[in-house]
Amino acid sequence: MDINRSWHQANPMPKSPTLAQRIDWHTRHAAVCGCRPIPQSIRQTMAALNSSNIRTAPSPLDETRYMVAIPMPEPLATKLADLQQTYRNKRWHITIEPHITIISPGPAVVGHDRAVELFQSLELPQAPAAIQLSGVSRFHARKQNVLYLEPSQTDWLAEVHQLLRVEAESWQDTFTGLNRQFMPHLTVSNHLTDAEATQFERRLIDEALSFDFRPTELSLFAKTPQELRWQRLTALKFANGLR
Repeated sequence: MDINRSWHQANPMPKSPTLAQRIDWHTRHAAVCGCRPIPQSIRQTMAALNSSNIRTAPSPLDETRYMVAIPMPEPLATKLADLQQTYRNKRWHITIEPHITIISPGPAVVGHDRAVELFQSLELPQAPAAIQLSGVSRFHARKQNVLYLEPSQTDWLAEVHQLLRVEAESWQDTFTGLNRQFMPHLTVSNHLTDAEATQFERRLIDEALSFDFRPTELSLFAKTPQELRWQRLTALKFANGLR
């Protein structure tokens, strides 16, 4: 059974759901939609709550994570990768090419082949003529600082994000990041202390960086704990024509 889009649209997962709400949502979802099974973590919790002594062993699928992003085209990708290396400290292990995240990493609910099939069925909107990356800013993540370039066309990026929110539920758990507001950005440096962030931010501002690119494709990436880098599984071109 394919994804029941009308049910998904009428029954969104609550924002920052409690465990009870997640269990209730997945139980109702499994009865009317076949886009994804109940996540392993939820099944185990349900079994524990039912006082079951049966343990379900974790599978390789439970350790796989997917994410959706707009990769940077060449030669800009190489320039940005060099920039990341310039402002990289020893704590930041770069595991993916320069990109703008659209759907944050989440646990897989289907295997690679099925994820690619579902992703390839998407219909993407038209892309803007250009996106500009400029303006250095920072935010905190896991008690550390991230420096990033701000993209223009944030309304269009938010539109793409919203379009994929429901669709992505068929190949990954998207609910773990619901409490985070979507903020499109391109990371320049990560895992920084306050002092490092202040120093690097001043240097980047002095450089007055600005890059223009036209987004041409959207990519599905996958990673397991055994892999050092995210692997691009497949990509889709944005619709022909320009906004």
